[in-house]
Amino acid sequence: MGSSSGNRGAIAISRHLKVLLPSSTSHKLRISDELARHWDGGAGGTALVVSPLGKVWRVQVARDAGGAFLGRGWPEFAAAHGFGAGCFLVFRHEPGGGVLTVKAFDTTCCFREFSRPITAANHGGGSHRPQFINVLLPPSMEKMGIPPKFVKNYISEVEMGSSVTVLLSPLSKFCHVTVGKDQSSGVWA
Repeated sequence: MGSSSGNRGAIAISRHLKVLLPSSTSHKLRISDELARHWDGGAGGTALVVSPLGKVWRVQVARDAGGAFLGRGWPEFAAAHGFGAGCFLVFRHEPGGGVLTVKAFDTTCCFREFSRPITAANHGGGSHRPQFINVLLPPSMEKMGIPPKFVKNYISEVEMGSSVTVLLSPLSKFCHVTVGKDQSSGVWA
């Protein structure tokens, strides 16, 4: 997942997906060179990492023979949020500052809540919309599977097959899709 921009001439927002593996939950987290370039041209610096709870953490951006990484401050940040192997993190950097925001998705690919859980009854109008993450491979281009945990928490039986929903892509594009269910692939959009 690389940089994206809504239109030409606009300031590019950089988004990066990171899947935490057992080796990436230690004292540093490898990041892309593209993301690291936002700090001193890739030579290093300090990122102000905004946690999903709104707290700002100072995290070192550095480089070694293996490439760029988040160092000093990262282990404390990861531990404070319970990030571990299998979590999906989406880092977002907007040019003009050293601020990096983080969205976390659990091992079921559903948005990880750090405050009160969102239910179908109270998610409207809030700042946190129900979200999940999905890797789209050629077989899923016609039917995108929806994680069972997401279905359980946010989609009623009545809505399946008779409902059109709106998906928002990382490029801020809206897609109208039908939600359906079958025996072979479960719930899909």
